[in-house]
Amino acid sequence: MNAKKMVQIVVGSNVLLLFVLVCLPIFLVDPDSNVIQAFLNSIQGE
Repeated sequence: MNAKKMVQIVVGSNVLLLFVLVCLPIFLVDPDSNVIQAFLNSIQGE
């Protein structure tokens, strides 16, 4: 495994963790939140 791939895995897992930490509380409080819709749209748009 080369360093570049390792960095991508670490960054990817950190982004996923951050996404869960931010969105899970919002989702529990307000499942129809515009914040989550906007976030999902931005991910799919990339």
